[in-house]
Order: sequence, then structure tokens, then C-alpha cells
Amino acid sequence: MYHIVIPARYSSTRLPAKALADIHGKPLVYWVWRQALQSTATSVTVATDDERIREALVDHGADVMMTAAFYFTQDLFRNFNRRVTWPAIGFDGTGFFNTTVDSTNWALYGDTSYELSENLSLIAGLRYTNDELSYDYDRPTGPIIIPNIPSFKGSDSGEESNVSGRLGLKYNTDVDTMYFATYSTGYKSPGWDIIFEMTPAVAARGSVEPETSTNFEVGMKTKVLNDSMILAVTYFDSTFDDYQQQSFIEDLLQFRLANVGEISTSGLEVDLFGSPAENLTVNAGLALVDAVVDSWNGAQCYAGQTEALGCVGGSQDLAGGEVPLSPDFKMSVGFRYDVPMVANNMFITGSYRYQDEFQSSWNQYPNSIVESFGLLNASVGYEMMNNLSIEVFARNVMDEFYVNNYTSGGLLGDQMYLNHDHQRLWGVNLKYTIGGE
Repeated sequence: MYHIVIPARYSSTRLPAKALADIHGKPLVYWVWRQALQSTATSVTVATDDERIREALVDHGADVMMTAAFYFTQDLFRNFNRRVTWPAIGFDGTGFFNTTVDSTNWALYGDTSYELSENLSLIAGLRYTNDELSYDYDRPTGPIIIPNIPSFKGSDSGEESNVSGRLGLKYNTDVDTMYFATYSTGYKSPGWDIIFEMTPAVAARGSVEPETSTNFEVGMKTKVLNDSMILAVTYFDSTFDDYQQQSFIEDLLQFRLANVGEISTSGLEVDLFGSPAENLTVNAGLALVDAVVDSWNGAQCYAGQTEALGCVGGSQDLAGGEVPLSPDFKMSVGFRYDVPMVANNMFITGSYRYQDEFQSSWNQYPNSIVESFGLLNASVGYEMMNNLSIEVFARNVMDEFYVNNYTSGGLLGDQMYLNHDHQRLWGVNLKYTIGGE
């Protein structure tokens, strides 16, 4: 009993993309795989580090394993200078710090699919990740705004490793329809909360722990409207442990990076795209999402929050709160229609997107709720054979005022952040492509 593993790299010095070189209508690596099947081997697997090779072979029923290695190292030096002036109280302060952060990350990973039957395939992947981090920090001056805190100098180091992966099934009922289900785990590297106001107490908190996640997805993809459109429907359920989040503590004018507990998000996504008629492309989508904080005790209170509203000892329990910037419902639809002409091309585009209200602040400040809004965009353009195109566009055609997000309370008061198209916007785009045909 023996097994055959065929290594297939995309890069080649003498013949680029040699593995995909066309031989009698099929890539070279296909013929190598077919020849290996003639042996008495128990299994034949192609191992590659390139998605293009995997796609070329999977269509022919080959067992393909994606394998790769990753290595990254960085020595980052930062000199940060700050000056704060506050004429109302006669304050004018300056300060600086120097810090060096060294990080090394390497990983080994593989991904494979295996045909269990003519229509059913197993999908599996595994990844090992290792992180090594260290920092040196020196602030010879006291921090601004909080002058009672002295200068600070310190360092720390750490190492983390993780194994993550995915496992799933894919079932093809015919050439046009596919169902799938996958379970996967994820990992986000640790780090440090290196801020201007570093103190022994801040340094003693240690590193920000790695963020890990689990995700389950089930869905289908199929062709509809006489195979002119692709419809994709996916249900997902994800949980994030030791979620890493940076928040702004307005009373102290400080940003803070920390692990905030557990959050979860689940919902349904529907996408439709394709060309239902000649010269017309259409895309549409909608999402129903429930994103909540499952556990986060000790979160920052919002400005003006009392004990009756949940602020106890300067902090609150956010379990059950909304994850910011995540509306429960959003949808979009768009199109492009090309009008062929003798020498040039005219096109018309349009799109509309809507989303319902959402909370924009982690501390659940009532004034940080962004109201629902819908935006209509349109454009007309002309593409010329000399690589020049001109487009007249209108954004937010209905002139609906909307807010991107809020920050709230504290010394800076309530603030809103606006996109450039928070009111009707129109203009002209000119584009010239160099080297085009």
C-alpha cells in the first residue's frame, strides 16, 4: 500500500505557470495526475500553493491539497510627539515617547477537498500559527492633560501559538446547484496597548490576549432565470472570544485596546448577480443580522450614565448590548446597462441601498443611534476607443441627510461623522487608461 502526492508549484523560472500550460486542451498537471491514476497507489493527491492550480484540477475530480508556509518579521520604531493647547484653562503642554515593537509571525497551513461520491465532497483545512512579540517603551516626559503621572520606561515580551481549521461538506445536485455546510475556527494575534499615557498600571495589564472565533455556515448557490443569474443564500453563526476592541475614553482623552469578552453574530445573507439581458448586468443583496455582546463586564460608561442606568463604580455590564455599526437589516440593488455604438460605448448605472437604524458606540450611548436611511445613486458615461471615458454622476439623488456614526459625551461633547455624500453630490469623472487596447 502506498500513496502518491504530486507537488505542483505555479511559479517557474524558465516557463512561467508551467503547471497550467495547455496540452491538448488541458493543463499539464492534469496529465501528470491522470498518469498517476494508472498506478496501483491507494490514493493520488496533488499538493499546490496556488488557487489557480486547485481550481483547474477540482473541476476534473482530482483530490487537491492546498499547502503553504508564511513568515513575517518586523522591527518597528516609533517616535511620537504631542502638543495640546487649551486656551480656556490656560494649558499648553508638550511631550513625546519612543517605542520599538518587534514581531515575528509564521504559519503552516493546508487545505484539501476529497470526493466522497460523485456529488459529495469533503472540505478540510488546518493552520498552525506562531507569534513572538516584544516592545521597549520610553517616555521621559509626563503625559499631557494628566500632569500628575510621571515619566515611564518599560518593556515586555511574549509568545503565542494556535491551531485553527475548517471542516465541511459540499453537495452538487447538478451542474448548476451546490449546497454546502462548513465549521471553522479563527485566530487573531495578540498585542499590546501602547499608548501615550503608559504607566506601571497600564503595563501590568500585560498583552492583549489573542482573539479566537468559531463560525458555522450553511447555504446554497444556484443559477436562475435561464442560467443568466447566480443566486447565493447563506446562514451564518459566529462567536468571538476575547474580542479585541479599541475604544475612546472621552473623560481621559485616551484610546484603549483591550479584550472585551464575547460577542456573537448570526443571520442570513442573500446575493443575486448576473446578466439577465444582453448588455445588462444586475446585482442585488440583503442581509438580516443579529449582532450582540454576550459578555463584557467592566465596560466604559457613557457620559452622564447614572447608577440607575447601569453605571456602577465607573463601569457597566454590556451583556445583551448591540455590536456597533451592525444594522439588523440592509439591502442593495444596482445595475449597469451598456449601449453599444459604432465606435464607442455609452453606459447607464443606478443603485439603491437601505439600512435600518443601528448603534454606533460600544458604550450604548442613547444619542449614538444612527437613524435608518436609503441612498439612490445614478450615472451616465461614455467610453471612447482612445482609452478615454467620461462619466457624469449623482450621489444621494434624493438628498437624504444621514450620519455615518457618532461619538458621544465627555470633554468633547456629542460629535457626528458625515460622509461626503451626506447631502446630494454630483460631479464628473474623467479617466484615461494608459497601455490599453
